[in-house]
Amino acid sequence: MVNKKQLHKQARAILLQIANGETVNGISTDPFIVPKNITLLGSSVKTLKGNKIGVETSILYLSPSDSGGIYKNGRIVNSCPNATKYCRAGCLGLNSGRMRFSSNWNSRKWKTVLLASDPGLFRDILIAEIKGKIVRAASNKMICAIRLNGTSDYPFIQLWDLAKMFPSVQYYDYTKSRFILNSYLRNHESNYHLTYSANSYPRSQELSTLALKNGMSVAVIVDDAPSTVLRSDLAIKVLGEKNYRSLECNPFVIIDGDDSDARFLDSDDESGALIWLKVKGGKSVERLLGEDVFNV
Repeated sequence: MVNKKQLHKQARAILLQIANGETVNGISTDPFIVPKNITLLGSSVKTLKGNKIGVETSILYLSPSDSGGIYKNGRIVNSCPNATKYCRAGCLGLNSGRMRFSSNWNSRKWKTVLLASDPGLFRDILIAEIKGKIVRAASNKMICAIRLNGTSDYPFIQLWDLAKMFPSVQYYDYTKSRFILNSYLRNHESNYHLTYSANSYPRSQELSTLALKNGMSVAVIVDDAPSTVLRSDLAIKVLGEKNYRSLECNPFVIIDGDDSDARFLDSDDESGALIWLKVKGGKSVERLLGEDVFNV
């Protein structure tokens, strides 16, 4: 069996080749810094909020959309193929300017390069890290939660069956993908929670309604926290009035999603949850997000 040190050695060898201008397994890109230590899972300010409720969350960040400038057989690699032009602009707005040269930008890039060039090796390293996270959470007497799409929309769970592999881990993700949503509705492990991200696409009202009818969470970006009076108005904007009325027999809650990132605590597969999240990054990012922001 290949140990963790060997996996990291293999990963660094591939990354060094690509960073030095070589093409490996069809992957090429401009130079980047190869890390001394290979670590895929990290955290964020928001995921750390889960500590206060007994949740220890790890999160994977890849290069948003096609921002990594990574090519596979001459075609750009896109980690968010279902992104709207607004969410792409808004996400890149948070990662533009000096951020492009930061350690965060570089970290997301090499992870995306590794995933694109050798998915099997990436998977093996990820599995080794998940095992370590399980031990750490257990020692702290906390729930081990893992979100694999921090800045991407990739079907990790569907392709690699990680939820079944590690039943003690609580996996969760956000998606705009119809494929991932429908796959989840057909069948999913009890330790995997999926949130649909409402957006400006015409199909969003239909998919948001479908998600809520099936007890899922639906996340919506808002310009300001909605008052109790305005929450039904927000739901109508997200779902459309006809769809909203059709859910009268499938009641759902409308809650603040900024308290923590633990979306798996929102609903119970019987009652859905509409989650509002305030714009992050100020007015400049709000303008970039455009029609993906629901005004209240």
